[in-house]
Amino acid sequence: MFSKLKPGAAAAAHDNAVAKHVEAMQALKAAEEALDAHEDARPDGSDLEKLVAWKRELQDLEIRADAADEALEFAKQRVDELAADIVLEKAARRYDAAAALIPAHAELASEIARDAVLLAEKLGQLENMRRSIEAANQVAEQLKRPTLIDGERQARTEPEQTLPELAQEVEGWFDQNGRHPLAMTTDATGRQVPANNNMNRFSWQKVRQVIRREQRIPARMPKRFAETFRLFNLSGDAIWPPVKAAQ
Repeated sequence: MFSKLKPGAAAAAHDNAVAKHVEAMQALKAAEEALDAHEDARPDGSDLEKLVAWKRELQDLEIRADAADEALEFAKQRVDELAADIVLEKAARRYDAAAALIPAHAELASEIARDAVLLAEKLGQLENMRRSIEAANQVAEQLKRPTLIDGERQARTEPEQTLPELAQEVEGWFDQNGRHPLAMTTDATGRQVPANNNMNRFSWQKVRQVIRREQRIPARMPKRFAETFRLFNLSGDAIWPPVKAAQ
């Protein structure tokens, strides 16, 4: 159920309920401590009136401790109720905000559908131009003219790239071919040296190591727009690519 509090009041009421809950906890602790202290001071029964008075006070303290326990439980329930109210209040605000989006959401959907129609027309023009250029290329050799590169290919082709070689200099034990020793050992000075260095095959030196050789990335034409797009109107009917008529 939604709270009967005014919008925004649940948080303040919750803070107040938390304070009341803390007070109830302190009241119960004080009542229990007073009850324990009273029980420790029980008279020995030699004086009837003192014993009667003690029992009456004991009864009052037990009633207060029981009431304090009940008040604490009520305060806890109130805190839980108001915490739930805050959650519902936030959910209600999100709901109202979402409901307010509906007109703009509908308009955006209509706008996208209109844009899809316009884009489908442009894609049709793009394909018609490509076919005209393709047809011209069929007779280019006969006319002794160069093959035409269509405009979409010119605009969208990613040019050839060359990635430079990556290399670094490292220092260590290497032979004349830049190879490491297969095994190492420790000499008398504690230095790591080749385990088998017959004829001083390995020497301490700096060598250039290639991390990546030079790479050539050829020019690349992405998939054509006409082959990429799938467009629909507001009713969900496909408008691109064009639906081929049944034969």
